[in-house]
Amino acid sequence: MKRLFVCAVLIALLNPALAGAAQKGGHWQLLGEQEVDFKNDHDRIDVKRTVGPFRELRIEVRNAPIELSEMIVKFADGKTFKPKIQGRFREGSGSQVIDLPGKEKSIDGVEFVYHSTSRSLGKGRVLLYAR
Repeated sequence: MKRLFVCAVLIALLNPALAGAAQKGGHWQLLGEQEVDFKNDHDRIDVKRTVGPFRELRIEVRNAPIELSEMIVKFADGKTFKPKIQGRFREGSGSQVIDLPGKEKSIDGVEFVYHSTSRSLGKGRVLLYAR
């Protein structure tokens, strides 16, 4: 009986915490992906107007390492945001969570200036996620 009581108390205590964490974080949605060339490459991932609004972004790098020079987020209202994110990203790595300014926003697209850094490993691929 004592064991059942302890289990019930633990479930009651943990359940609200899990619900709050899920609400705050939410599910990451893949907005798009691009293959990264070896020369300085400038690509744009267009975001469908039917998705969003969002409050956070992040990127993942797959297949091979890349060097990111600039990232420009273009919102549906015409404003832009340039997060302070640049440098080398290893294959399998990604960015920290990028908080978008203000309230949740609808995104029109995200532009990248970058290039793959290892011909022996091939071209990298950038995946853009939002929530």
